[in-house]
Amino acid sequence: GDAANVNTDVYFYESAVSTLRNVTDFLIAVPQRRKSLIWISPGVPLDMESTAPVLASGVGKGMADKEAMSQLIDDVQEVFRRAQRANVAIYPIDPSGLGGMEAYITSRLAGKMSGPDLMTFAHKQATNQLDLVEMMAANTGGHAVVNSNTFEEGIAQVFRENSSYYLLGFQPANTKADGKLRRVEVKVAKPDTEVRARNGYYAPEPVKVTETARASSASP
Repeated sequence: GDAANVNTDVYFYESAVSTLRNVTDFLIAVPQRRKSLIWISPGVPLDMESTAPVLASGVGKGMADKEAMSQLIDDVQEVFRRAQRANVAIYPIDPSGLGGMEAYITSRLAGKMSGPDLMTFAHKQATNQLDLVEMMAANTGGHAVVNSNTFEEGIAQVFRENSSYYLLGFQPANTKADGKLRRVEVKVAKPDTEVRARNGYYAPEPVKVTETARASSASP
């Protein structure tokens, strides 16, 4: 079938995201504390605008690939929801180093693509992967260690940030249960201070009323 034609890169990306989802599910059971997840990964390339697949092999433009990429985008957003529910801050560390992923993609596609097309494709893919790494951190209140060939300072910063923290809460004016992402920005008046906090939260999903329940609640 058409599903058999999905580029194998998508299965690799899906496996990475599924692992994140499973770990955050496990951490939900650890109550009443901030939890940090260090994710060592060059990221997953997502095209959030068109859901067209961007694959390291340079091929795969069929409908099955587009459907798989659309599902991957949904799964990434589900990771955000579950990480927030589990109070998990994700700290991604990109092990490919400065320009490493773009160089890897270029070498992988040597002979399959060439010239400006290859350079454009490699840059777009590497940028999309880096965007996802940054998104993982921003949406969960973590910090991404990227564009660096040394990791000691970035890892030390992770431990500094988690040695102490403030737990803040607020009551939103918008109480609609629509399941949508609501943006949140935390500011402080102290100069030269950087706030590290999740940049939003997901509203509760709307309650789905079944036809049976609707019929039983109707007055004769």
